[in-house]
Amino acid sequence: MDEILPPRLILEDRQPLLGMLRAGQELLLRNPGLAAALIQSLVAEGKQFSSTPQGERWTRRLESSELVQRGRMVWQACGLDNLLREGPGQLPTDWLNYVVDGLQSADLEETLTQLMMEDIYLGSLDTA
Repeated sequence: MDEILPPRLILEDRQPLLGMLRAGQELLLRNPGLAAALIQSLVAEGKQFSSTPQGERWTRRLESSELVQRGRMVWQACGLDNLLREGPGQLPTDWLNYVVDGLQSADLEETLTQLMMEDIYLGSLDTA
């Protein structure tokens, strides 16, 4: 008779990088435009930061980093440079500034009502 073993809880993923790369591939396949915009904005944010005095110091420190070199290898193997051909895109901090400005100045009740009405009109909300 086979011995029944109790369930086992695994608290760590033994290959978290593989899981992350698979999730990235899925994002690229399902929504390449979104993936490109995300990569473009992260690269633009990095370039903006690297032009500051603090960013220049970090750039010098990271240039010789083995971790950065290994990350670059993953970047190239995944073909992420191909997503940068369309230009810099919006910076994440720009989007955050838009949200903060909107929260401070917009008539939220009117804005949210309009959003909900458009969603209902376009059929994107489940009204059942």
